[in-house]
Amino acid sequence: MEKARLEITKTKRGEFVANLILENNKKIPIPDFKLKDVSLNGKEVLVERQKGPVVKIIYEGKEIYSKHTQEQNKTWQQSQRQAHQPANEIYSMAPYNFVPLNDKVVSAETPPDFDRYHEDRYTGYIDLEIKARTPLYIRDTLTEEEYKEKIKREEARETYVNPNFFSPGGLIRIPGSSLRGMIRTMVEMVSYGKFGFFDDRRLYYRSFADKSKNFRKEYQTHIKDSKAGVLIKEGLKYYRIPTRYEKVKKNITPNLLRRRPEEFDFYPVRYKNKDGYIVVSGFMNNKNVDWFIEKPDNYSNKIPLSDNDVKDY
Repeated sequence: MEKARLEITKTKRGEFVANLILENNKKIPIPDFKLKDVSLNGKEVLVERQKGPVVKIIYEGKEIYSKHTQEQNKTWQQSQRQAHQPANEIYSMAPYNFVPLNDKVVSAETPPDFDRYHEDRYTGYIDLEIKARTPLYIRDTLTEEEYKEKIKREEARETYVNPNFFSPGGLIRIPGSSLRGMIRTMVEMVSYGKFGFFDDRRLYYRSFADKSKNFRKEYQTHIKDSKAGVLIKEGLKYYRIPTRYEKVKKNITPNLLRRRPEEFDFYPVRYKNKDGYIVVSGFMNNKNVDWFIEKPDNYSNKIPLSDNDVKDY
């Protein structure tokens, strides 16, 4: 046994954290030592350690902490949870998978218009008191200097990390968008809200450069008939304008303008006395060409895109 002193502090979340200060001033945290107040702060205790970790703390002749007891309590709590879990049911431990689907469909009336107040309905605001029960981290925004440093690091193929908590103006804040998402989820729970963000359509995909010969052959068959065009928007409608294209050697691509080699981008250029765009499609090993898309001669020759085409894209 050796002498030590207890250091008890209270966190911002209202929890009490215990540390041991040994005679050589070495500090040892005791994370599983649960306390209800700071009454033991500064008290001298006797400590038993096994190969470094603390296994027992004695104060005024009484054992106030035992590693063995803490492990027993943890095992007992786990056994209690398992004992109350039906044998024929398996529950996921994902933190947001605790709300089951309804056993039956709850019919709902047609939603009212949201552009006016309805005298026969309730209106008002949501008043919430928020407490972070678990650790919370929302990445900080970047200042102009930090953004320049980020670009500089990425150009050098280095990772830029900004670990600060979200704090515009030097004041720690939780963004409204984060609160809005949490409040919306809560309202959906208490109001039998339905899932509304999914459908059964298969989105487009490409898989021609892998080991699947069938995919590769299918792609090579259709790419022979490919055409180029320019996408424009007029009002709320989108159109494509047919035009010509050709492959160009990578050495004419304005590399000085490119931020990162894996980014997709396009640049207005003049090539062979023609106005158009160089399309940089992204990084690929042994790739040595980009594409030149010629600027259309006639913008009146436009082909409308359907709403489904735009939605899928």
